[in-house]
Amino acid sequence: MRILNTGALVLLLGTHALLPGSVGAQTTILGGGKAGADCYVGISIAGAATNPVTCQDGAACDSDGAADGKCTFSFQVCEFLTDPSAACTAQPLTSLTTNPATLDTTGLVPGQSTLTCGGNSTFVVNLRGAQHNKPSKFKKIKLTGKVASAPKKDVDVIKFKCTPGTGGGTTTTSTTIPSVTECPTNASGGPSSLVFSVVAPATPSQSNGSNLSTGWTGASHGFPITPNAKVTMCLSDCDGTTDTECTGLADTGPTSVLNGANFGAPLPLLAGGAPVCVVNKFNGNVTGTADVGTGVVLSNVHLASEIWLTTTTQVCPRCTSGKCDSGAKKNQNCTVDGTLRVVNSVGPNKIYPLSRDCPPGGTDGTKASTLDILLPLTTGTSTLAKSSCTLTTANGGVPFQDRPNGCAPGSCSAGSCSGSSACPSKTDDPANPGQQICVDIKGGTNLRCCPSPSSTPCFDSEGGSISRTGLASAPVAGADPNVLTATEVLVADFCVPATKSPSVDQLTGLPGLGETVLPVTTTWSK
Repeated sequence: MRILNTGALVLLLGTHALLPGSVGAQTTILGGGKAGADCYVGISIAGAATNPVTCQDGAACDSDGAADGKCTFSFQVCEFLTDPSAACTAQPLTSLTTNPATLDTTGLVPGQSTLTCGGNSTFVVNLRGAQHNKPSKFKKIKLTGKVASAPKKDVDVIKFKCTPGTGGGTTTTSTTIPSVTECPTNASGGPSSLVFSVVAPATPSQSNGSNLSTGWTGASHGFPITPNAKVTMCLSDCDGTTDTECTGLADTGPTSVLNGANFGAPLPLLAGGAPVCVVNKFNGNVTGTADVGTGVVLSNVHLASEIWLTTTTQVCPRCTSGKCDSGAKKNQNCTVDGTLRVVNSVGPNKIYPLSRDCPPGGTDGTKASTLDILLPLTTGTSTLAKSSCTLTTANGGVPFQDRPNGCAPGSCSAGSCSGSSACPSKTDDPANPGQQICVDIKGGTNLRCCPSPSSTPCFDSEGGSISRTGLASAPVAGADPNVLTATEVLVADFCVPATKSPSVDQLTGLPGLGETVLPVTTTWSK
């Protein structure tokens, strides 16, 4: 699945203009067919949409404008598209079929050799439940475009989902569930809970294949993720056999017993001499879907990430001998959640036993800002168009660039990392078993670097977007038949605002794009 944001695109070809009532930019979704054929057909839809396309009932993406128990998606079917990755070259169609057949393909006739879009199509997806208060399952359309020369067929499946809302054009999902000590029994008979937890390496000095990269300079790429950060989602609306796709919902916050207020322990980041301790607080309940048959997980984790400026000797507080050694709760009791090695920290002890009980603050840190971060975690492919992010410097930060300084245009490529900083060692790529990936000196992983210097990690965002693919694995039962487990990889591409700290923003290159790779264990329980 690849996505091209076409800005204020006016589709005059075929006499069809922008969608009626649309606002903002149009996004063209290629649909996810075979890479060499994926640009033959697709759809154009208003807003920064991705595949699957998710909308809240009554929000701006719901073209009927009402919180009425359903979402009405409006879009146009298009042919002869431009593929930003250059993997596909458009060809004139010899035939086009759609499912449902009622999609408007007016003007899409064989032989077109320019971008052409049909009329306005609508696709209605109903919420579930007697009160229309449960998210829909994914409903799909299918487009099949055929051409004369190989590859001869583009088969696209585009999924749509409707979530409950309160109307008023907001795009924030409104979900409330009571705080529970354990998930209630799934009335449909399937698993009642899913826990995904970031895998811990064998030792703090080793890599678990996780990664956090933010900004465009490359200086803040290749960080590890604190081990054992986890989310517990309660599951419903699946029987586990004939209907394996479950609806997931996790309560979060200070009163939450299952998840608490924070997504894992504080994260120590140190690059270029700039020490930052990040506290990732949940910013609302976690929603998503999880398929117990295939292991496919889609989960929206909304965070309020607090950026604390600290010191190179104490990047984050440690939990040592059951007590916080610094920070806002110095000398108070704590339990270690995960341990990281901060290679560039000053002092002989570079091992950080980290705890959610030990936040920064007090006399040991200053909060610079709180960043609004949305992680659309998926075991599939995550793609983010840079035009979907607000990259202005109005609230601080530095102007966005496509590549780090010194990285020639078009040269940011996979497998190009080397040197004692970007690739001092390698480990198994968790998303591609059997393949090796570079481990950054900071402990995370690097997929792409500039060829010169090859020690500078980079995003390949010159084509307009970045993309990363995770890994889904079907869970299997162990000694207890009511508990299934799997090893999977969740990925997310996301927008990163400026931190309002000039030193951090200039070093990192913010506002900008970000990506995270989370090797996780998933546990499904009745």
